[in-house]
Amino acid sequence: MAQDLELENQRLRNQLRNLLREARENERKQDRFHALELKLVAASGLAEIVTLISRALPRTSRLEHVGLLLTDISGEIGAELARAGIAELPGQLELNPPVHLPGGVYAGPFDADRHGRYCGGRRDLASLAMLPLRRGSEGQSGPLGVLVFGSRDPARYGMGVDTYFLE
Repeated sequence: MAQDLELENQRLRNQLRNLLREARENERKQDRFHALELKLVAASGLAEIVTLISRALPRTSRLEHVGLLLTDISGEIGAELARAGIAELPGQLELNPPVHLPGGVYAGPFDADRHGRYCGGRRDLASLAMLPLRRGSEGQSGPLGVLVFGSRDPARYGMGVDTYFLE
């Protein structure tokens, strides 16, 4: 009986240690994301925002893929990015991409045949989140763009994962 209690006690200590480790990691993630959020809010313009999304966000969020696909009918976005020396790169920064932009949030398994076109043809991801970007009210025609997050971790964006934070 005493040995059973000792084993249960040890199991609970290990479980507590793991939960504390996860809590500390989540706090570090939140701190990194908050710092990036402050930089995004303080950004001086579109070029700086795009740079932060394409360079800092993958590091901050520890993602294997971040893509920004934007509709630019007028050419204003492309002109501003060109002035800043930012070039398009398939799947990472695309203007007027030749794909239908999703209108709703998706978070779930990555299917290379279905989702690869949003990621520059990548086939090495396991889970994906796609977030439509809108200007103004939802009633306007179609999304302005889509932000795509990809991970090799199949559990990163799984079915039933709360999308509140992503939205």
